[in-house]
Amino acid sequence: MTVVIEKYNTNKPSVVFAFLPRTASNWTRRALVGLFNKDVHASEYDVSSMQGGLAHASLRWFSCRLYKVGTIRHPISWYQSVWAKLLTRTDGKLFEYKWFVEKFGGNPFSYFVDQQIESGCDLYRNNVNSLFNLANPQHDFVVHYENLVPDVLRAISNGLCLDVSEEDLRRVAPKPVNEAPPAKKAEAVYARGQEQKVLDSTKDIVDLFYGKE
Repeated sequence: MTVVIEKYNTNKPSVVFAFLPRTASNWTRRALVGLFNKDVHASEYDVSSMQGGLAHASLRWFSCRLYKVGTIRHPISWYQSVWAKLLTRTDGKLFEYKWFVEKFGGNPFSYFVDQQIESGCDLYRNNVNSLFNLANPQHDFVVHYENLVPDVLRAISNGLCLDVSEEDLRRVAPKPVNEAPPAKKAEAVYARGQEQKVLDSTKDIVDLFYGKE
């Protein structure tokens, strides 16, 4: 799912937001539509594909005239969020992720992480690559999950030449949605040495989006 925001009857640039799964995409999309539905055209497009079992969009699919914004999340917390959410979905989409439940359900988080390390962290890498095209990045700005509100505001300012206050954004923003149950999130604990192995496997991505650590 993506959001395209266009100003009516102007030559000013328009913006497309495309989301990596588990980066507060539902919250951001609803906030953007709530913020702009009167002044600009905010459309939601279901142009998701399936890569490694998670739905997402690619910035390559959109015109170069658009200011392209993608979202990112650090792999350490991303894996925790994916595991906790996909094993506890209650929104009618569980069937889409049946493969995930069959493969990882009934096993601890550390088992899931071990499988990811053995694969070179393909689940994270494939989704990030499909969104951004790592060989030839297709983005103008990146919203970091860890700095969500300031980054969204900056993307709006850069792409639409509009100044929106944090107060205005939070006023229309919904309560957090699509959260994993706290009890399940609490189970997502890395075994000794796993975090470093994940970082080693995703070093190029972390360096690109977060700077060298």
